[in-house]
Amino acid sequence: MGSNTVKLGDLSVRYLLRLLSTYQGLGGNPDALTSRYGLSSHFLSDPDARISIPKFMRIGFDMINQTQQTDIGLLAGQQVNVSDLGLAGHLAMVSPNLQTALSTLCDYELLSSRNCRGHSQLLNDGDYLRMQFYSISPYNAFNEFVVDMVLSSWWKLTQWFTNKPIALKEVSFEYLMPEYSDKLEQYFGCTVRFNQPYNALLFYEDALNTPVAYANPLMATSLKRLCDQQLDAQSKTQSYTERVQEALGPMLEGTNPTLESVAKKINMPTWTLRRKLMQESSRFQDILDNTRQELAKSYIKDTDLALGEISYLLGFSSPTAFQRAFKRWSGMAPGEFRKAFKQNFLDRENIEALSNDAPTVA
Repeated sequence: MGSNTVKLGDLSVRYLLRLLSTYQGLGGNPDALTSRYGLSSHFLSDPDARISIPKFMRIGFDMINQTQQTDIGLLAGQQVNVSDLGLAGHLAMVSPNLQTALSTLCDYELLSSRNCRGHSQLLNDGDYLRMQFYSISPYNAFNEFVVDMVLSSWWKLTQWFTNKPIALKEVSFEYLMPEYSDKLEQYFGCTVRFNQPYNALLFYEDALNTPVAYANPLMATSLKRLCDQQLDAQSKTQSYTERVQEALGPMLEGTNPTLESVAKKINMPTWTLRRKLMQESSRFQDILDNTRQELAKSYIKDTDLALGEISYLLGFSSPTAFQRAFKRWSGMAPGEFRKAFKQNFLDRENIEALSNDAPTVA
C-alpha cells in the first residue's frame, strides 16, 4: 500500500516570524524559544520553509504562558504585512476592489498554509458577505490565538488595501468570550459575538465594491499567472491518496465518511477515484484508518483535548470505540500515550537545560 502519512497541516515560516516579532515586543527572547523548539536560523530565513500547525500552536501557547498576554494573536494580527502572504498577498494588493482582494486571499491560501480541517472562504450571507476562517474546534489555549491572529490580520489588510474607512457589520468567533473581549471590540470597531457557529468578518455588501488603493490591472494579470502556476504545481505533486486524506480532515467530525462522499467532495466519479487509488496501491478504508490514526496521535501529543473530544473529531461512534482503535494502532491506551509523550518532552527539556547551564570550556 502507498505511503499515507497524515499531518494536521503546515504554514509558511513568515507567520511564525510575525509571532516571534510580537513576542519580542512583549519582552520575550525569540532566540531562546526557537532554540527550544529546534528551529535553526537557516530554517527561519528560508522563504519556502513551513512549520507544522501543531508546533506553531504549541509555540504560541508557550508565548502566552511566558508573557501572560492572552491576546497575543490579536497583537500579532495587527502587525501583518502584505508580504506575509507571499505572492497571493501582492496579488490581492493590486486587485480592482476589496471583494476581489479578499477572494484572492481565500483562493490562494494553499500557497502559504494548509490545514486538514478546511480552508478560508468568502461567502454570501444575505445582504452581507462573510469572510470565514475554518473551524478548529474544540477550542483551548493552544488554538484560540490562531483565530485571533487570522481575523485581525484580515481586518488590518482590509483597511490597508482600501486606504479608506470601512465599517464591519460584526465579527463572530466560535470560542467562548475571553477576558480580552473589550480589546477585540475596540480593534474591530463593531459588535463582536462569541460562541457562534463560525469564525468570520461580516461585511456590508457595498463595502466590498470599494476600490483597492493600489490597483494595477497589468501587475494583477502577471501575479495571477504566477499564483496559478504555483497552485497547479502543488496540485500535480499530490497523489490521489493525498487528495483523499485532505478531503477527509473536515469530514471526520462526528461522521464516518464513505468513498462516495469523498468522491463527491473532490468532484470525481466514485468508480474513477476507486480506480485511481488502486493504481497507487491504496484502499479507501486504509486511508481512512491511517488518517484517523495519525490525527489521533497529533491531537493527543499536541493539544490538551479530552479523549471524548478527540473521539468526536475523528468520527468514532463512542470514546470506547476510539480507545479500542487507538490501542490497536499504538499498543497502548491514548491516556498512556499522552503521558509517555509529555514525560519524554520534559526529559528532553531537562537535558537541554543542563547543557545550557554547563560551564563553557575554552
